[in-house]
Amino acid sequence: MRWTVNFAARQARTLAFDRPVLYLASVVLLAAMYFSAAKLALLVAIPPGYATAVWPPSGIALASILLLGSRVWPGIWLGASLVNVTVHSSLVAATLMGAGNTLEALAGAALMRALIGAPGPFRRGEDVIKFVAIAALSATIAATVAAAPLALVHSLGPPELLWNWWTWWQGDAAGIIIVVPLGLAWA
Repeated sequence: MRWTVNFAARQARTLAFDRPVLYLASVVLLAAMYFSAAKLALLVAIPPGYATAVWPPSGIALASILLLGSRVWPGIWLGASLVNVTVHSSLVAATLMGAGNTLEALAGAALMRALIGAPGPFRRGEDVIKFVAIAALSATIAATVAAAPLALVHSLGPPELLWNWWTWWQGDAAGIIIVVPLGLAWA
């Protein structure tokens, strides 16, 4: 039964992306969802304004790649880059941060597919533990990639940079842990 559901979902994704208009619409919709969720999350950002205690867009990005496939990555990159441009960042810094968020989602999806077999429900306690570990590990990517542009654009010293890295990591991990299971269950 599970094989049939996964096969049908894979076939639907393949058919949808065979049409360039549907693919482009999926990418643009994902970028808009990421951007909107990010702007809402930034309302409670910790100064200098990039990191929040919970970052739902990371969960949206990972769930989207799990459900729609890796081909939608440009939507994540576009949404993340655009939101970072709006937060007093240079274009180079924003695109680097967008790349970090994109790599975070791609790595998380690859690990989930390899270790859990997602998308699919968490059937065992071990799946939940693996998922939390994957969330923590993949969140490290975006926080680390963002550290260099943050240090350069905002002239942050080591203590402030470490605090921002920690908050960025925590927010992304929390966003993944909260949003991905909801997105998978909803789909």
